[in-house]
Amino acid sequence: MPLKPAPRWKRLFAFSIDTIGIYLAFLIFTIPFHLFYTDIIPALAIIFLISLGTYFLIRDAYSVGSIGKHWMKVKTVTEKDNKLLGCTILQSISRNIFFIIPIFIVMEIIVMLIRKDGRRIGDLLANTQVISVTSKK
Repeated sequence: MPLKPAPRWKRLFAFSIDTIGIYLAFLIFTIPFHLFYTDIIPALAIIFLISLGTYFLIRDAYSVGSIGKHWMKVKTVTEKDNKLLGCTILQSISRNIFFIIPIFIVMEIIVMLIRKDGRRIGDLLANTQVISVTSKK
């Protein structure tokens, strides 16, 4: 059964929310330490960047998806035996690994915009699709 992809604008907004959130979290966390504890900033920054990077790689494996996807009401799924399943940690890493190198971000967005099904390279590699989530009332 073919899945109906989420609108591309929702995916782009979700990605923007996640990216801005990560930058804000980094700034909020590091600025106070920079003002008072300048000698431990490099170690804390590295630890915090690794933590944020890890979140960015596995963010789609959470049951509600990433913060941006949750707010935009979209979800990353995979189809197996005609059942929709959530994205696994390995699938999340596979689909998000391309975001480590900035030029791949541009390539991923272009591929998503060009493809009829809205899937990007990471989706194809991980066998996932981002779909709209209907609210349960």
